[in-house]
Amino acid sequence: MVGVDPQILVHGTREEGAVPITGRVKWIGGEACLYVDTESGRMVPIWPQGATPLRVGERRGVALPGGGRLLDGDRFGGAGILQQEDPLFMQAPGRCRRQNGLLVIDPVGIERLGLQGSGSWE
Repeated sequence: MVGVDPQILVHGTREEGAVPITGRVKWIGGEACLYVDTESGRMVPIWPQGATPLRVGERRGVALPGGGRLLDGDRFGGAGILQQEDPLFMQAPGRCRRQNGLLVIDPVGIERLGLQGSGSWE
């Protein structure tokens, strides 16, 4: 677990069997939780090693290894594994409820979606 406001989970492994995912970062203040909304529902993300919590004004998010960032409301694509049970025996940060499980996000190919212009990180 890394950080305080927000707290995030990180992992240091490359996951076999990752599938393409798209999601939207969602901060729920009452739960002090940074979720990812996916087609499969709201998931607690486990970010790649090197990710750090980020706060820009009132928005919370994550700074990714390699210089990218995702903030509350940002859509992103990449690869990951949906888990119903915690594969790394980690406690969820804040008061996160594991409504639909956890999302182990692969460190390769995370891209913010819906950018205007060049598509580069802001």
